[in-house]
Amino acid sequence: RSGEPCLICETPIKSLTIGQRNTFYCPQCQR
Repeated sequence: RSGEPCLICETPIKSLTIGQRNTFYCPQCQR
């Protein structure tokens, strides 16, 4: 999923690892 465009604003999705969890979010619209 990382690098794919956000469904809302089409900004590339970023991957963030917090502890043991890997979270994907859009840096533009925070979703």
